[in-house]
Amino acid sequence: TTSTRSTTNETGTKERASTRELFRIDPEMMSDVEMGTGSAVEAEGAPTKDNIVVCVRVRPMNRREKERLSKACVSIENDETVHLPNNKSFTFDYVAGEDSTQEEIFKNVGLSVADNFLRGYNGTIFAYGQTGSGKTFTVQGATGASVNDLFVSPERGITPRILQYLFTKIKLDIQNNPGVTYSLKVSFIEIYKEKLKDLLNPHSNNLVIRDDSRVENATEVEIETAQEGYALLLA
Repeated sequence: TTSTRSTTNETGTKERASTRELFRIDPEMMSDVEMGTGSAVEAEGAPTKDNIVVCVRVRPMNRREKERLSKACVSIENDETVHLPNNKSFTFDYVAGEDSTQEEIFKNVGLSVADNFLRGYNGTIFAYGQTGSGKTFTVQGATGASVNDLFVSPERGITPRILQYLFTKIKLDIQNNPGVTYSLKVSFIEIYKEKLKDLLNPHSNNLVIRDDSRVENATEVEIETAQEGYALLLA
């Protein structure tokens, strides 16, 4: 997602700041628990260095597992430590338990990335885990819902919540600074087996990743609402 913020100074010259944000989903991983990573920076001001935050979300048992009387294979301590049955423990920056809500996941994983995106810094969120571990639910939310229904659902995931948050902040900034204008554009790229696919233009076959993380020749579509952006992703 690329956002351009324009302001007009006293001489009438436009000043611009461009920011980019990239979401990637890796379809394969080894664990039954869903894990996520995100960039984290200090709450105020520019980040002093790049930070990687590693988070784990443990999903509740599904119907089939309950019918089989399966037992939980992990336990959580203090929102930071995961204990395994073999007496091994692993500590992470944040651990979300079976009862964690989508709102909690957004606040602990997505909010800092969105805030710093608006400050002009790249942000990346990786969601990865074994099939059935809950990646789609965490990132997208309840499947099968229409775009409008999803955006009012408490089960909406990180992506629609970040889109909503960005447009809310943009609207507030415009209200407080009448001379400010924004242009928000999105691109959706699939990376699979080191091959790039432009999801907004399936016939495109000349995408290139540059050293500064730009995807050259990717289709960009300007959006005016969070729903427009998410509808493009689901199309």
